Amino acid sequence: MSNNINNSYNMVQLMQRHKQKLIMDKVNDREKIDRQERFDAESETEVEERYQYNQKRKKLGNEQGKVLLLTQIRQRRELVRKSETENYNEFDNVLDDEIDQKIDKVVNILSKADLITKHLVGQLRKLITDDSDLVIVLRALIKRNNLHEKNRKKIIDVLSYVEQTTNKKRLKSGINVALKARIFSSKIDVKPYLLRESYRQFIETDLSEIKIYASWISTYGTQNRKIILQFIENATITDINSNDPSCSRIEFGNLLSRLNQIKTIKSCDEFFVESLINYYKSKAILFHELNIALFFIGALEEPNATGDFLDLLLKVDSSNEDKGKITQLIYNLVKKLPLYIFINENDKEIIKDQLIDKLNTFFHIR
Repeated sequence: MSNNINNSYNMVQLMQRHKQKLIMDKVNDREKIDRQERFDAESETEVEERYQYNQKRKKLGNEQGKVLLLTQIRQRRELVRKSETENYNEFDNVLDDEIDQKIDKVVNILSKADLITKHLVGQLRKLITDDSDLVIVLRALIKRNNLHEKNRKKIIDVLSYVEQTTNKKRLKSGINVALKARIFSSKIDVKPYLLRESYRQFIETDLSEIKIYASWISTYGTQNRKIILQFIENATITDINSNDPSCSRIEFGNLLSRLNQIKTIKSCDEFFVESLINYYKSKAILFHELNIALFFIGALEEPNATGDFLDLLLKVDSSNEDKGKITQLIYNLVKKLPLYIFINENDKEIIKDQLIDKLNTFFHIR
């Protein structure tokens, strides 16, 4: 039983181990992308509707007014795109922090005439350890105008070898969501490549939704569980709409269904935690939100250990009466949880039974 406790509460240690300090070299990336997305989202239909409104106010000529308005919008978009292109770094989607210092080394490796493609790729992978980053770099080098055709052909061969000898799903997803990972990493204290890896794990894992959710909490902390879910959802949509999606339509359908399940779990988590916090505050009892969230996740993951998790949640020096009142509240909250968030259909009853056993102990009921 103690092993169950250690396994679940190791989540705290994992969270601390994985969190890393953010060092952003391109602090304006998010602002650039957000600005670009706003312009891209402005559809011809919206222009048409605004035209109809302005037509009544300003008495513009029918077709002439519409053409003028559409032209102004297109010119504005073009100016923004031109500005963004001029400021765009060809390696912005590479999440390796040291990529600017590594490019010259990449070029030097590629210039070695005595190495076959396989050995070139081996050296490149030691330098740039993520294949998504490596492919982005190679594609950027191929597009350079001053590249000799012989060297271009060599890089194309290297690129082809990398693409053929890697995990296609990880490669494509890593490329597709890199920019999203960079944008969202600016919202929390974490490296963008860690977010990218979390998305890859999400599209590949066979774990239950509650275990996926628990892994996000252990990695990023309870305070970031909402933003991580937002990132995974945004990354999934970006991947779906990309030129080369990482998954099939059927796979994406399943992923979206799993996301909806995780959203429900998060809502139940927030309901459970907030209800307990409100009770603690009303009784002037000290509490830690992390401990409450870990109890909720731990009980759903390992229902048979609910009693042990409860012992860790409740203050040791509390009276049995106080413990009983909190346990009764938890029991009532569990009763309200929808059955479909549990891993197994009988897990809810197991948790309730464990709580009843504790209530009997606290109130000395035989």
